Parts: sequence; structure tokens; C-alpha cells
Amino acid sequence: MQWAVTAAFYCAVHCMSAHLARRGFQVRNHYERDTELADPANGVPQNVYEAYRALKRRSEGARYWMRRYPPHRVRTEILDNLLSTIATFVGLT
Repeated sequence: MQWAVTAAFYCAVHCMSAHLARRGFQVRNHYERDTELADPANGVPQNVYEAYRALKRRSEGARYWMRRYPPHRVRTEILDNLLSTIATFVGLT
């Protein structure tokens, strides 16, 4: 389940990087991406940015702090809520 959380975050990374690329920004790392996503001029609604940050925190928890995520939480919170918010914003759903 920890890898599923990490995979969901990296899906979000690519979704948001694509959004920024469509707006003319090529980011090279997490810091640059986060900075551009936080800038209201780049058209990312607050709820989408918060979903991205939540996925990042949960992925870091899984990778660095060995946090465990039960399957029902991965399905409902991570995939159906947070990642779905991002996928809808970029037009994947």
C-alpha cells in the first residue's frame, strides 16, 4: 500500500507538471514545481494545490517514516479523493 501511495503522488507530479508545461513553465525539481503551483497566477485552484500537497506528505510518510496505509484508506482518501481532484483538474477524468 505504501508504494500505491507513492505511485499516486508521482502521478500527481506528472499531471501538475503537464499543467505547468501547457502554461509555459518547465520545472526541474519538486521545489520549482511547488513554487509554481503555489503561485495563483498559474491557475491552480486552492483545493487542487492542497490535494497535491497532501499526496506529497503521505508519500513522504510512506517512504521515509514507514507509515502504513490500509487498503480502504488508499482507495477512498488517496485515489478517490486526492488523486481524483488532480486528475479532474487536468482533464484526465
